[in-house]
Amino acid sequence: RSDVIADILFTEHRPDSAFDPDAWGGGAVLLGTTMIYGAAKTPFVRLAKKPRKGDATIWLATPVAGWQPGDLLYLPDSRQLRPNKPRDSQRDYAHVKLISDDGSIVTLETPLVFDHPGWKNRVGEVNLLPHVANLTRNVVFRVGHDQAHVIFHDHCTVDINHVRFEHLGRTR
Repeated sequence: RSDVIADILFTEHRPDSAFDPDAWGGGAVLLGTTMIYGAAKTPFVRLAKKPRKGDATIWLATPVAGWQPGDLLYLPDSRQLRPNKPRDSQRDYAHVKLISDDGSIVTLETPLVFDHPGWKNRVGEVNLLPHVANLTRNVVFRVGHDQAHVIFHDHCTVDINHVRFEHLGRTR
């Protein structure tokens, strides 16, 4: 259900090397069968039209399911870069304002900051448009300090769908 939120926040953990020499305690250690399900939503889709700087509407190649106003979208940098050239990132994050009834047109709360040209062939024709990803999930595991982890251990059976893991890892 998309109206239920599970926000699992790992708070600060001060490891005790005498009690926990391998620092397993700074997160979750899960054994056995683990099933975690968030609300179903299309995670990403290819764009149908090249998004340009200043666009507040994007067209999707296929309809999406589960996307809602307020969802956070990510459009990656899709420029073709030459080796050894500066790679300043030209990625966009934008929130959904509206989505068409058929799920194929998305209006954004703010216009795009960058062009997202896609892949061009040798004669300059766009052959492959970029994807847009929906980063919003109603089940989120996240860290509220330096580090935390989720470990599935000892012959686990793991089934995870539509869940976000944010800034996790055992080391910095």
